[in-house]
Amino acid sequence: MESASRPPREEFSSASLISFDIDEPLDTQYGRDALNIDAAWTLAGGYSLIATLDTGLYVNHPALMQFSPTNQYLGGNFVPAVSKDISLEGFVVNADDPNVDERRAMPVPDAACNPGGLPLLQPQIAGHGTHVSGLTAANGAAGLDVRGTCRHCGIAMQKIARVACEANTNRIVLSLNPAARARGLVEAADMGIPVANMSSGFFSVRTPMQLIVGTGGS
Repeated sequence: MESASRPPREEFSSASLISFDIDEPLDTQYGRDALNIDAAWTLAGGYSLIATLDTGLYVNHPALMQFSPTNQYLGGNFVPAVSKDISLEGFVVNADDPNVDERRAMPVPDAACNPGGLPLLQPQIAGHGTHVSGLTAANGAAGLDVRGTCRHCGIAMQKIARVACEANTNRIVLSLNPAARARGLVEAADMGIPVANMSSGFFSVRTPMQLIVGTGGS
């Protein structure tokens, strides 16, 4: 063996989304005009399922929901039937859960992040998966002045972000689980989903984290 090293920590890009105070976390259109998307739509609006491997999403966002709580069709592109939380892959058996809500409350046993010993707490940093889903396929008819790149693409969210306690800030965060990402890609291919989207990058400074394994949900 000539050398061995630990890979740098990989986390979700656009980590500046530091809060989840939404109904409108999708308000940045980035380079939509520069990409000339509206002109492209005159030729093809596009349709595909997109496996979105991310932190989950705000399942009740008006620009993403397919149906209202009263079963009124809203036209959103989030498809719950092909979405699931696999974030605890490799840590617990039968880790699958249909709840891909980014703000899903989970057990937080680490006293540094849960000094009050509450049974369930929501992540303090979330929003990345919702933002990515909006850039991909937000419903422009929702009245939020946000339109996704692909007009008719379904979002198959694979939640691959586990709950973790960030040691240097004592915040509850969502941290990428590489094992879940690998599984998500394989299963997306097995289901015949032709496109997968991942938005992550390497951090030059490693931040110690305490893994929180739990199966409770909101």
